[in-house]
Amino acid sequence: MSRLLPALAGAFLLFTSFAGSLAQAADVAPPEEDLCLVLAKAKYDQWTQKRVLINQTKTFDDGSTKTVVLLVTENTAYLQSRAQWRSRSVAIRDRAVPPPEKIAQAMGLGTCTKTGDVKEADQAATLYSYDYVPDKDGYVAHGKMWISNASALPLREEMQDPAPPANAMVAKAITATYKYNNDFEIPPGAERAEANRLFDASQLMRHLQSGSGAALGGGSR
Repeated sequence: MSRLLPALAGAFLLFTSFAGSLAQAADVAPPEEDLCLVLAKAKYDQWTQKRVLINQTKTFDDGSTKTVVLLVTENTAYLQSRAQWRSRSVAIRDRAVPPPEKIAQAMGLGTCTKTGDVKEADQAATLYSYDYVPDKDGYVAHGKMWISNASALPLREEMQDPAPPANAMVAKAITATYKYNNDFEIPPGAERAEANRLFDASQLMRHLQSGSGAALGGGSR
């Protein structure tokens, strides 16, 4: 199931323009053997946007679910898990997004097909289906990606893995929806997490500058 994560995170996780952009591809369908690269280009463009909001739902073998929200801006990444927000400093240049060819390889895509024209999030979109290369036991995971015809960016992804999970923490299916740039606002909880992080950082710096120790609580008693 770990092979599914690079597809969601743009290899996040891990979270430019090309000649023959996806906007053009919407008008002139590429050869079928190039469709996996089309999906990889969409992931590349996704992770070079200034702001990306990901709402992700994981479904586990016992039927339980977990929701994770990832939000990245030009200089900050926010993560909400179990209703708690955390933040850290991450600039666009720190995302280190690999080229589409490497993204396609990291995603482990096998076959990719263009399913047809659809509506997603009130936008005209193209739906693609794809299979991953078989794992060592021969199981083949499946995925779908909805790509906006207007922006050429992914709007939604769904992935399912028929392989028995390695443990209870490994999801059997993942669904993610995406928003970009000015299409969303930073939630208040995320803003508070960033304010708290900056406050803690300033307190630590003030402590270090006071000469009272190398870290909080590190001074002599």
